[in-house]
Order: sequence, then structure tokens, then C-alpha cells
Amino acid sequence: MVVAQPVGLDLISAGAHGGCMGLPQELLDCIMDMLCDDLRTLKACSLTCKALFASTRHLIHQTLHLSARFLSYMAMGERGLLRYTRHLHIPDRSRLTPSTLLPHLHHFQSLDRVHTITITNYDAIRWGNDHRTFFANFYPTLTSLTLAQAFGSHQSLFQFVLQFPNLENLCLEWLKGVALIVQDLASPVIIDKPPPLRGHFRLVGRFSLDAPEWPMDGAQFSNVFNFRSVELDDLSGNQYILKACAHTLESLTIIPRRAAPHHGHEYMKLLHIVFTEVTILRRLAFRLKYDPVYPLFGRDALLEALLTITSPNFCELVLELGGYNPYRMKRCTDYWGSWEETDRFLKEEFAEHRDFRLIIRTDEPYARQLLESHVGKTFPLLSSRGCVHLEYSQ
Repeated sequence: MVVAQPVGLDLISAGAHGGCMGLPQELLDCIMDMLCDDLRTLKACSLTCKALFASTRHLIHQTLHLSARFLSYMAMGERGLLRYTRHLHIPDRSRLTPSTLLPHLHHFQSLDRVHTITITNYDAIRWGNDHRTFFANFYPTLTSLTLAQAFGSHQSLFQFVLQFPNLENLCLEWLKGVALIVQDLASPVIIDKPPPLRGHFRLVGRFSLDAPEWPMDGAQFSNVFNFRSVELDDLSGNQYILKACAHTLESLTIIPRRAAPHHGHEYMKLLHIVFTEVTILRRLAFRLKYDPVYPLFGRDALLEALLTITSPNFCELVLELGGYNPYRMKRCTDYWGSWEETDRFLKEEFAEHRDFRLIIRTDEPYARQLLESHVGKTFPLLSSRGCVHLEYSQ
């Protein structure tokens, strides 16, 4: 009988077995990939043995924060690590300008494998004339772009964004000064026929897409299949984008910022577009935010719009509940007053003919008891078929 011998954890044993603890290099690579977001653990593992060093090196250096430290890498000749960069983050505190980056342009352009870029406080005035000079090398590989707190007109921002031909994931967060006309202050690169954005599009915070301000037609959104709108003050941009991607949109998330009397009418128009013109929609997530002044904000708009749905693929409705606190727990039951018609409609139109799911989600700890005690009474028909699911996010 062959008795298996234990493998020590020291460097000599690791070297004798051709890897760490006798494991194949492929298995080590797989294990380290599972820890890709835990930088501290990756650095600790890299000091264990040569095998783990080889498995963690590319993960440790896959994210580059473009700052003064990056420039010091250039000065010290530590340029070999740049070949591992996949995520590029240009933070607000970096205060980099085209003039400060120009001496290191050759090394910046060596970042030829980056697929994700995040820029905080992007300024169209500062970078308007240097789009292609500094970012053309990302054209073949870049698929995801986030602009946080960007400043510039619609034209200057989207001319920067749409220059990347393979962009699949675009997020614009809390844009500042988008209504200002900065074309006179800077001359952004003119793109005659920008490629349409395809994939995921996310808008967060202040944003407006009024037709008079929009410099291009809606063809840029004609291939978007996942649109997420979060806390927008102005809903006109939602309507504009939904009309543009009506034949490709499969997933839509709408999270309003606050309740207001005029928002009810705007949401009615918005959801009417969703259910009558978006032809292949599969999933809708809608946030119903409780407000003591407008307790039914959003709910009535959703109820009426559901009756007009035309997509034969619709199979998942997510209701995100917010605005709860322990002092209004009793009044929160106003949410659950008149869902009988919706319960019957969803059951007859969807649950009886397809695999339909109604997901009720909240991040408010005080709402959990309320949900568990009311959901069965509010949606009895869907609950009896096992279509209702509760989710609690942290």
C-alpha cells in the first residue's frame, strides 16, 4: 500500500514539487483569480514562493492609479509592470493635465491592454484638444468607461466617449455643467460618424438630454440593451434614450431621486414608452420611494403602464423599495393598498404562460418585517405560484 507523504510549506518542499504545496501551476492560477479583488491577500501570497509570485503578479498590477506615483515609475525605469495594466483610474487628486503627461506619452501609450478606464472630474476644456493624442492607443481594447463628475457640454463629453469603437459599458456619474457651451473655449475633436454605443449604459445624478442641446441624433444608443437610470433630476433624457434603443433594450432600471408632483406625469410618459415601444424588454427594475407627502409616488404610474406592455419576452419585474424609517413604519403600509389588480394582471398575462419572477428588494433594515408580513397578502396569486421573491441588500 502506498502511503501519501505530506508536503511541507517551506520553500524547499515547494521547489521540489515544482510548485506551491505540490499543486499544478494552472490550479494556482485559478485559485489566485478568485482572490483578484483582495489586493492585501494577493501581495501576501506573492511572497510565499515563486509559483505564487508568478500567479499573482499580473493581478497585483492590473489596476493603475494614474498619479504622481505613475510618473515616478517612469523616472525610475519601472515600466515593465505596465504590461499587466488592465484597469486605468485617473483620480481627481492626480491633477494631471495633457502638459504634465506629455513628457511620458511614450510610456502612457504602452498601456495597450487596458479594457477599463475610470476618470474622475474629467474636464472637456482641459482635455478637449488632446483626445486622440492620449487615448487613441486604447481604441482596440477599451470596452468600459466611467466619467465621474465630468464637466463639459453634451457635445464635448459624447465626442470623447464615442471615439472608442469597442465601448460596451458606459457610466456617466453626476455630470457638472453639462448645459454650458464650452465649444468656444475648447475645440473638441469632431467625429463625423461615431460608432453606436452597444451594451450597458448607466446615468447617475444630474443629467439632461433636452433636444435643443443634443448635438447628434439618437443613433448612438441604438444598440444599448441594458440601461440604468439612477437619481436623475430630469427624466427627459430617459425618454430620449429609450426611444433610441427601443428595439434592442432587454433590461431597464429606473431609480428616481425624489418625489415631486410633476414627476408623476413624467413617469407616466416614461413607462408608457417602455411598455409600448420597447419591443423585446425582459427585465424592468423600478424604485418605489416612499414619501410622506406623495406616499404613492411612482406606484400609480407603474400600475397603469403595466396594462400597456407589449413585449412577449417580459419575464422579470423588480420593485425596489426605499424611504423607510422606524418613525413611518405604520404609514409605509400605504405602499400595499391597491396591488390586487396588478397581482391578477401579472398572474394572468405572464405567470400562467412563462417563467415569471416578481422580485421585491429593499436596502432598508426596517422594511424587512413589513415585507415578510404583507407580501403574501398583497400578491396572493403570484405568491401561490412561487413567483414572488424577497431580496435584502446590505
